[in-house]
Amino acid sequence: MHGFNEQIRLYCILLLIVVTILFLAGKFPMGEPRLNSFTVPSMAILMILLLDSLNEVVKLRKVSMALSVILYVGVIGNIYTTFFSSISGPEYCKKLNIYRATEKAISEAQSKHLPIYITPDIAYPYDKTLNLPYNTTVPGDWVLKTFPAFDVTINTPVINIKTISEITNPCSPITTTGKEIMTGNGLVYNVYKL
Repeated sequence: MHGFNEQIRLYCILLLIVVTILFLAGKFPMGEPRLNSFTVPSMAILMILLLDSLNEVVKLRKVSMALSVILYVGVIGNIYTTFFSSISGPEYCKKLNIYRATEKAISEAQSKHLPIYITPDIAYPYDKTLNLPYNTTVPGDWVLKTFPAFDVTINTPVINIKTISEITNPCSPITTTGKEIMTGNGLVYNVYKL
């Protein structure tokens, strides 16, 4: 069993080193949350192995117990503070405003049978995140079509645009059969007459 623990320890340490090197070299096309998902299991295994080895030494059993209590308190505190900060911060407020404005805009557009031209800003806070493997940002039409208020049976056309200025530009190639369209960026929606 001792040799098996050494193999697991070596694997975890090597994995952490490789992930860190790839991340620092910019070869990991992902942000901090995904980096954590790769490294947290290895760190947890290493922590368990450390506590086990401390527990084997009689003089260090109290240290092992104290460290275990500190870790559990830290994890419990992290769970509650993460939850609290996710519903109390400015990011949550903006996401909620986007949700409410988009729900109202979808209802209006579908009742008037208007096509919706949407920017990637609706994907906040992921509007700047690369949508790999396409090497573009998340398209706004994807987000809008998966919105709970969007009724797919109505067949409302949803067109992705980069900015609202594309609509107001007279050279803009807008393809629609109606006389009005709805445009939006997640927070602000307007109906334009063509």
